[in-house]
Order: sequence, then structure tokens, then C-alpha cells
Amino acid sequence: MIINRFKLFAQDVPAIYFNLGLVSASIRRLRAYGDGELVIESFPRSGNTTTVYSFVYAQQRSVKIGHHLHVPAHVRFAVKKSIPCLIIIREPLDCVASLILYKGLSPAGASACIAKYTSFYTTVRELSESLVVVNFKQIVDEGVGFAVEAINAKYGTDFVIPEGSQQERKWVEEQERKWNLKNDAGSIDKIALPSAERAVKAARLRKWIRINCATALATAERLYSRFDSES
Repeated sequence: MIINRFKLFAQDVPAIYFNLGLVSASIRRLRAYGDGELVIESFPRSGNTTTVYSFVYAQQRSVKIGHHLHVPAHVRFAVKKSIPCLIIIREPLDCVASLILYKGLSPAGASACIAKYTSFYTTVRELSESLVVVNFKQIVDEGVGFAVEAINAKYGTDFVIPEGSQQERKWVEEQERKWNLKNDAGSIDKIALPSAERAVKAARLRKWIRINCATALATAERLYSRFDSES
């Protein structure tokens, strides 16, 4: 319990997370630096991969993007360095069920996942005036273009707006499949694309989590509802 609390604390403080031995090669590769142009972040399994690839496809130049760390320290760093920052939020129950499947965890790990969700979006809530926060549901329904428009409007940037064309969607899906094959051996539970088989597994998990993690889940859902009511 004490170790988990320290990890949550460390993941919320940039000076600790980025400087005190917690940084792997992948974190050094994915994080934003002082000259970063954009940070795209979320709790895991919230459309981060699709959003990043859609954004990259639309740009006509290389953009320095920090993404996929899934820790509040990355968000705090972006705000401190005045780097435009896009946050995606998804319903906690769906997030946690999907993450457990992705990680191959026991359902017993749901409580710890919910705690991380709550920690991440508590920080986002604290810094929300300096961020662009969008809902996963809207990205699924409308694509990424509206989110990039919101970034340009808030920060005065001139990023190219993704059009959501068939060619774009095909390219993004191809990149997601390549990532899945390279990093996850093609596992159906890990690919960032819809799957009927995974949907059945997730439905069972959601039922278990709602029964066995009711208190923690209620806290996360109240936090989510505050964002959802403002979107």
C-alpha cells in the first residue's frame, strides 16, 4: 500500500518522475521536453494512439509531440513549460476494464487501476484552465479534427486539422496494427481497434468491477461526470 501511494505521488511530480531513476528509454523517447510543441495525454485505453496518429498524418511537417506516458507529471510539465496540451477522458469503468485486458491483469487489480485513473484526472481537473480536455466518445463519433481546432483556438497554434478521410483512417489503422504486431505480438486484447471478442470479455469485467469496487468506482465516476457535464 505504501509503495503504491509513493508511485502515485512520484507520477504526479515532474522533478521526481523525470529525474530520479524512474525514466526508461521509452519514457525518454515519448516525453515532451522544453522545446515540445504539443502534449497528447490520457489515462490508458482512451484513444491516445488513434489521436496521435491522426494528428501526425494531418501535419505537413515533423512536430515534437509528447504522448503515451499516462502520468499526471507529464501534464504538469506541459503546463509549466507552456506547451499546448490535449487531454482525452473516457468513462472510468470502460477504461479500467480495457486496461486490465490489455495488461493481462487479474480483476483484483481493478482497485489500483481506478486509483490511478482518479489521480490522473484529479490533476487534470486542477490544471484544466490551461488544458484542452475532450471526451473519448466525441473522438470516436467525430474524429480528431474538432480537438485540433480547439487546440489552435486556445493556444494560437496553426496545426493542420485532420479531415477524417478514408485514406487517413486507413493509414491510422495500419499504424495501429503495426504497433500491435511489433510490441504485443498481435494480441487481440492489446490492439487499439474495436474487437467483438474483446467486447465480450470487457462486459464481464465491467460487471465484476461494478460489484467488487463500488466505492472506488463511484469516486472516479463523480470525477468523470464533472468533466462530462462541461463538454
